[in-house]
Amino acid sequence: MYSETKQGELLSLATLLHEKEIRFHPWALPNQWQVQDSEDLVHSLKTNTHWLFLVASEDRSNPAFVFATGYCLAVEERCYLFDPEGGLAPGFWKSLLTVCPDFPSLVQCLEVERQRWSLLLSRQEAQRRLVERGLEGTNTAFLDAVVQGDLGSCELFLKAGFSPDLTDKKGVSVLCLAVRSSHLGVLRLLIDAGADVNLRSRDRDNSPLMDAAAEGLTDIVRELINRGADLKGVSRNGQNVLVLAIGKGAQDVAALLLEAGADPFVGDKLGMNACQYAQLLGRKDFLAQVAERYPGH
Repeated sequence: MYSETKQGELLSLATLLHEKEIRFHPWALPNQWQVQDSEDLVHSLKTNTHWLFLVASEDRSNPAFVFATGYCLAVEERCYLFDPEGGLAPGFWKSLLTVCPDFPSLVQCLEVERQRWSLLLSRQEAQRRLVERGLEGTNTAFLDAVVQGDLGSCELFLKAGFSPDLTDKKGVSVLCLAVRSSHLGVLRLLIDAGADVNLRSRDRDNSPLMDAAAEGLTDIVRELINRGADLKGVSRNGQNVLVLAIGKGAQDVAALLLEAGADPFVGDKLGMNACQYAQLLGRKDFLAQVAERYPGH
């Protein structure tokens, strides 16, 4: 909403908004206006998501301006007031709407809000699509989708704002659930969304890589190594990822971990390391690989 005295600023602002790809519709502040003339104004207020007021100090008492600002604040719409003169808005207004003293701050505020608004709309759309799939927008539903390997639904839950580090009631992260359910695609999706690859589960105190090594999941172990998973962590029993892989009999996994830099000489709480377990269990291939990597050890 702008007044005639602000047409110059309007043209400059319109150029900046166009460059930022922010859509807008200018609405001229009428000189003669009464509440009974509010039909067009109310329709315009209802059909826009945000309002920017570009008016002069003499327009503060204009009935249309007072009505429009009152309406927007009452329905909690996002309102912006361009006030380069520094006295257009009463002090308490500053807690109700965003007052910008110059064009750079105004454009910056609108750009930040555009990004926030786009994210909100994206989340709402994802929530709508989840409903179409017959899914509730709850943590439990997200956890179930991860366990089931429902990649499409998992993607929607993330777009709807659910955390990629969500944990269940036992303290098991969605990433660990993806590992334990052997869903590589879901695992990649979660990591791409920012999941912590080293987040420990409370039930086993295992990292995702520990779970993958203990289950002998070669592709998942390779993915986690490539994504920077910690190779030095140990389980509650002091067992590192190599010991867990050897215990499972997954020598291909153990070979991957060894090549990536996992230490075969870290002892657990029983004083046994990966080499000793390999000797005990007859894992000759692994022992040969260790001998090649650590000659004379």
